[in-house]
Amino acid sequence: MRSRLPPLACAAALAALMLGCSSSAQPSGLRIVSISVDPSTVGPGGTCTLTVTAEPTDGVAYSYRVLAGGGHVTGEGASVTYTAADDAPNNTAATVRCTVTGQAGATASHDARIHVVRGDAPQPSATGLLLVEVTQPDGSPLEGATVTFGASGASTNEQGLAVLRDLAPVTGSLLRVRAEGRWDNVKPVTIIAGEPTSVSVALASIGTSLSSAMGEDVTVMHDGGGAVLPAHSLVDDLGNAAPAVVATATTRLSTDDGYSSIFPGVFTGRRASDGAVLPIRTYGLVHVTVADGLGNPLRLAQGQTAQLTIPMSSVFDPAAVSLPLWRFDEDTDTWAEIGSLPRDPSAPAYTGPVGEIGTWCVGYSYEEALERVSLTNGIGQAIAGALVVAESTGWRSIGYTDESGAATVACPPGETCGIWARRGTVVSSARDAATPAAGQASDTAVSFLAPRAEVILTWGGHPADLAAHLFCAVDPADWGGWVPPDEYEVTRGRAGSLVRAPWAALTADDHQGFGPEIASISRLVPGTYRYVVENASGQSVSPIEYSDAEVTLCLPGGSIRSWSAPLTNPSSASNPYWRVFELAIDDTDGIAVISQNEYSATDAATTL
Repeated sequence: MRSRLPPLACAAALAALMLGCSSSAQPSGLRIVSISVDPSTVGPGGTCTLTVTAEPTDGVAYSYRVLAGGGHVTGEGASVTYTAADDAPNNTAATVRCTVTGQAGATASHDARIHVVRGDAPQPSATGLLLVEVTQPDGSPLEGATVTFGASGASTNEQGLAVLRDLAPVTGSLLRVRAEGRWDNVKPVTIIAGEPTSVSVALASIGTSLSSAMGEDVTVMHDGGGAVLPAHSLVDDLGNAAPAVVATATTRLSTDDGYSSIFPGVFTGRRASDGAVLPIRTYGLVHVTVADGLGNPLRLAQGQTAQLTIPMSSVFDPAAVSLPLWRFDEDTDTWAEIGSLPRDPSAPAYTGPVGEIGTWCVGYSYEEALERVSLTNGIGQAIAGALVVAESTGWRSIGYTDESGAATVACPPGETCGIWARRGTVVSSARDAATPAAGQASDTAVSFLAPRAEVILTWGGHPADLAAHLFCAVDPADWGGWVPPDEYEVTRGRAGSLVRAPWAALTADDHQGFGPEIASISRLVPGTYRYVVENASGQSVSPIEYSDAEVTLCLPGGSIRSWSAPLTNPSSASNPYWRVFELAIDDTDGIAVISQNEYSATDAATTL
């Protein structure tokens, strides 16, 4: 006999049916108060327990009869076992008539319904998924950037998105992002088993690039920041002088667009005085590179220094006599304090000698305060695996929510910051929070309609256009009196909504190859969901079975499941649709996944 199919995260939930409309009226007052079905969803051949509560209970006899959906009842008394038929069709509503008979012959009856689905309960996943968004400083997407995380890599599409799958759980591992003509970036990322982690990274264009012959001073400046490199001060890794020099400088102020996303690594550094790693607030940074004519990196020769200048914003200038100077170590991808820069008496900037070439910032370390953030969706459910960000001018702190929707982020004490969250491609609005004193913690609640489930489609370069179709379950009560069809389709041109019915939306769409194309669900409505992929380019152009398409389903409770497009299509010319899966959702939020993974001539349902 097959095992029953427990709903995710609530295997012992009771589907209580509070009754009173179909019991026969009797002078004795005999009635059925409730029937519980545990679990309310089973697979073919699976079992559940029916428990009847009647009033009064003295001398009451119980009987049961299957009215629809097949299967049988075993046992006697107030609690019995229902077994679904082994050949029950998918998504069947089995009905059992429960009758109680009193001592005087009075009867009362009511029906119990059991959801029978052919599918699997979602299982916790051992790996995670990373969704990377790469932008320009103004937030516009950057296409063609290369993202690398360990041994995994991908390129961003026209929306600046890339997906990396099957990643082992890890805390603070480094994501590297690069693009031609831009300053490389690196960010630590946490991968959570069974959750889709998301991160946004910005790449700044190289500010200034110049060439110089050997024997000349090199002055490379951009927007008031940069370096002066003395003649004959540069050598290669072997200590040889370079015949020609190509130098670049890029300057960013803490008030510039996208500063926190451009800033390499995180806003923490190792303090010089005691080696403590503390959060830092920065005022600006300068990135300088020097190479020979072949692109090989150069360095300052032993005993040589360059004159570094970091400008200040007119609206965010500490006007201090000097500021701590921090250098980004590209070997460890961390910041370290290496001294200080004095104020330039003739300009709003800090300037002084440095013995290395690289990336520099000025700012203060501080003793942190803590913000404990709780993250829920619009109906009070905790959001796990979401990115939580606290930030203000010159600093940013991040965390990831646990299963209870909680995350802790470090902040400067005694000021106001903005706190926001991101899950997948959906970003909450920022909420202002007043941070407590150093060493203290305060609580902030953030609510937004983050996806409870996401479906992510990627593929190769051909065909150029695959289109996702998510057919959603509907609840007529959500539609304000309008009677919707049996299902609502979310697809290109019909993007849906996360804040109202159908509680699902196409949050990323791609029709130039590779993907990702993302369908997000903010609320799971009881009923059946279907996911179908269409070859919108046409089978004659490039068959879908050769697309290397992959679909990944992310569900609540830490479950990730993937399907690859089958390599065999029985009737390729007439089968442009790939039916991937169905989801059966019961009224206790239990989930069953019905794998299909087959080609079809139509996107219509096979069994509903």
